[in-house]
Amino acid sequence: METEVQWRDRYLQLAEQAEAEEKKYQKAESELMRLLSRLCVATSGLDVMLDPHLERVRKTVREGSSTKLVSQAQRLGDALLKAQDERTKGDLLDRVLDRSRLPGKQVKAASGYGESWRPPPTRPVMASWTSWLDCCSGGPKPGQRMAGKAASWGVC
Repeated sequence: METEVQWRDRYLQLAEQAEAEEKKYQKAESELMRLLSRLCVATSGLDVMLDPHLERVRKTVREGSSTKLVSQAQRLGDALLKAQDERTKGDLLDRVLDRSRLPGKQVKAASGYGESWRPPPTRPVMASWTSWLDCCSGGPKPGQRMAGKAASWGVC
């Protein structure tokens, strides 16, 4: 009889510990969700490539779905890497030359002139840059279509 009482006391003690741990984790998760939502609001508007992802993460936080949040966080992480790659792609001259139809030797020679010139620190939306570059270089590369407003400008 005494071992049965000890077993029951031990079970109740472990159940209380598990319940306390669960409450602690729920509180931590709640605070992390609140922080994530606030970070999404604080960083919105800084990068147009990331804004849609930030809004989806924020919406998922509001819904309270942890499984969806993991998926959205992975997509946001991928978008962050892609945005970083876009920012470090090179300067404007290199991008214009890349889209030009000049022979390789001329592109290589012209790209050396861009070392002393750097584009302004604020850049418009990448789709607009792409459209503008298409326009300046005589149109998109073979097999590509005009993007965005450039197709409707009528000057390309």
